[in-house]
Amino acid sequence: MSDRSRRRVARALIAVGALCLLLTLPLAYLDRNVFSPEGFADNAADAVQNDAVRAALAEQATREIVLLDPRAVSASPVLTSGLEAFLASSAGRNIIRTAAIQTHNAFFSRDRGSIVVDVANLSIIAGELLRTRNPRLANTIERNQHIIVPIADRSAATKLASAAERVRELAIVLPIIALLCFAGAQWLTPGRRRAAGEIGIAVFLVGVTGLLLGIVGRGLILTSFDGDARDIAAGVLGAFTGSFTWWCLAVALTGAIVAASAASLNEGLDPADVPRMVWQRIRTPRRTTLGEIAGAVALIALGALVIADPVGAVRLAATTVGAYFVFAGVVALLRLVIGAPTAEEEQELDRRAAWRIAAPWAVGAGVVVLGTVALFAIALTGREDTTPQPVASRGCNGAKALCDRTFDRVTFPTSHNAMSTAQDGFINANHGLGFTRQLDRGIRGLLVDAYLGQRNRNGVVRTDLAPKAVVAAEAKLGADGLAAVQRLAGSVAFGPIEGRKQLYFCHIVCELGAVEGQKFLTELRDWLDRNPNEVLSIMVEDAAPAADIMRGFEDAGLAAYASDFQWSPGKTFPTLGEMVRSGKRLWVAGEERGIPGTWYHRGYDVTQETPFSFTSPKQLETAASCRDNRGEPDAPLFLINSWVETYPPNPKNADIVNRKAFLVDRARRCQKIRGLWPQLLAVDFVERGDVVGAAAQLNGQTP
Repeated sequence: MSDRSRRRVARALIAVGALCLLLTLPLAYLDRNVFSPEGFADNAADAVQNDAVRAALAEQATREIVLLDPRAVSASPVLTSGLEAFLASSAGRNIIRTAAIQTHNAFFSRDRGSIVVDVANLSIIAGELLRTRNPRLANTIERNQHIIVPIADRSAATKLASAAERVRELAIVLPIIALLCFAGAQWLTPGRRRAAGEIGIAVFLVGVTGLLLGIVGRGLILTSFDGDARDIAAGVLGAFTGSFTWWCLAVALTGAIVAASAASLNEGLDPADVPRMVWQRIRTPRRTTLGEIAGAVALIALGALVIADPVGAVRLAATTVGAYFVFAGVVALLRLVIGAPTAEEEQELDRRAAWRIAAPWAVGAGVVVLGTVALFAIALTGREDTTPQPVASRGCNGAKALCDRTFDRVTFPTSHNAMSTAQDGFINANHGLGFTRQLDRGIRGLLVDAYLGQRNRNGVVRTDLAPKAVVAAEAKLGADGLAAVQRLAGSVAFGPIEGRKQLYFCHIVCELGAVEGQKFLTELRDWLDRNPNEVLSIMVEDAAPAADIMRGFEDAGLAAYASDFQWSPGKTFPTLGEMVRSGKRLWVAGEERGIPGTWYHRGYDVTQETPFSFTSPKQLETAASCRDNRGEPDAPLFLINSWVETYPPNPKNADIVNRKAFLVDRARRCQKIRGLWPQLLAVDFVERGDVVGAAAQLNGQTP
């Protein structure tokens, strides 16, 4: 075989070896960090240290607790913050790690003795036994079967375990093939120094290519997520793939050292001369003034970095010294392996020889990188538009027949204290879902409380307690309770009152939960934009001045939606269809401070209501629950307050009073007693029961 043929075969072997090494990187990483229970658990524990991941886990755990005991919804913010703090602790990390190992064993182990698997099988058996004795209770746990069955089914785990074994085998075989290919290339190449340099360059390019592919792949994955989901995905990916970067850098550094060592042999360079040459290079004056200035600036910048981060500088120095020692050691080994240069090698030493093998690898790596970057760009430009689009709706408020009904003859399923939600961080919340999700589920009436407040540097909103707000707060908390809240909010932990007063939607006092007025109203406007056939009604318990409330609606662009229809005896309200066509699809009223003649109506001039201080579901079933409360006797709109007034609110009461049949019966009872159409049917915990279905049934009857 001629020397040229041997070189070609050697380069082909180097290419095959580099490809095997490139494939080894992700496979070995998977084996160590995903298919190994310890590696998987370590990465899972690291992922929980990410703020977004930890917050998501705490919120999910809180939701599960609320499912077990609905009364816990009132303390959801406290539970979530406490769980976040626990997950950040060493004890929380240990629990996550243990759970991750058990979960890994359940899905990747062939061992039938996994604790998770045993528990899953026992759960299935217990569920089947329970089904024969107490079907109703069995149905309440049925939702978990889709999780339990796959865990208990060992066929899925067997497949995963087999896949893990194949990956592990390839992670062992491929690097052996790579080493054999490199050794064969070294043996075949006439100039062994050249072969060593070419192998080093190939290994270096493998590391760089793996690094770039990892970065681009991670970016491609993250493009499929938005908002908080992207932050969570980034946290998980960072934990599970962060070390891959260092693996690739280690491979690239190894290749660079081998290539540099081979080059030093070609040049007859002694590693001991390297430090002297570097220092001499630093001291040698540049040929131009500009070069001299650049060198001086570089040295000054390096010195400044050392001063700014001495610990980092020590690490960098240690890394540099370590790399130098490795370089010197590799040079010594290559001398033993390669031996003294032949006369032919000394004549043919050519610095461009290494470039001839590097060129095709550089072109190949460039093609790979450009291709992946192009895919990344395509993924970005071709992503599905996630901008909320208008939602198709049948008729008006979900029914064609309602388009011809006047506003006062349509029942609006209504949320009491709509802003007071666990999702928005309220202590003792009235609902689990945020108000836009309430609207998405069919709620069309909102009862909200407006206050002025000031947010301090710690994020706590201090309430501007006007006289009405003091009365309302004391009615809920008692004088001592209100004083305790004010002391708590005024403590050092919460900081002093700062900033300008602005509009907030709170319940009782803003210290227990607050939604910024502009945020709330802007989200409401966006929802109306997405739902062009929907008509909404808002009643504001107005502890804030009317001017501030109206300004908030105007700044959010909601004033353009607000109906300025002025009712008087004998005058007919517009139909929902007319309100939709005119764009005036929002009825806004303040309980006491509304301004007659404007779109901000005075609520109890046009609305009557039932009492609301019911302490048990039984009280809502009596005729007394329908008696007069606030409102003018000839007012045409009718608000039926249908919740149990406890503090904190108890969702178990809602499970009773929010039942469709319960609500329909009560609404018809009050309709008969008061002679008014049940226009606003207001409840707590709108996610429980079926207030939307009750309103639909009432709307189906003849007005």
